[in-house]
Amino acid sequence: MKQNLKSKILQNIKSKLNKTLYSINLFPFLNFDWTTGPENLTSFQQLIYGIIIISISLLWCFINVTGYFITIYVIKYTDIETKYPKYIKIINYFKKYTYLSIILEILFIVITLLSLIGICCYILWFN
Repeated sequence: MKQNLKSKILQNIKSKLNKTLYSINLFPFLNFDWTTGPENLTSFQQLIYGIIIISISLLWCFINVTGYFITIYVIKYTDIETKYPKYIKIINYFKKYTYLSIILEILFIVITLLSLIGICCYILWFN
């Protein structure tokens, strides 16, 4: 009886995960379902629409980096490590993860901005 119940619960969880796995968005305010975009746009309007989407994702990354720096500042200047020595391992892990996240986000921002500038320059001067 217990095995049958366990297998039913596991099947239910797996089916729900399979349904929601493809509907997860990277950003909470973007919907990457391209069929919901504006219809009957000219190619220039489609380009502007793409640039706006890229700009929103870059803004989101910039807000994340700013938040990471604020949390590092708060951790450093409030001396949380001395107030709560029990949580030193967690705080150090969080700092390492935050530094890695800052590096990855800044790298994404720079690469995306350079590619956006390159595409715009190509369109302006070579077309």
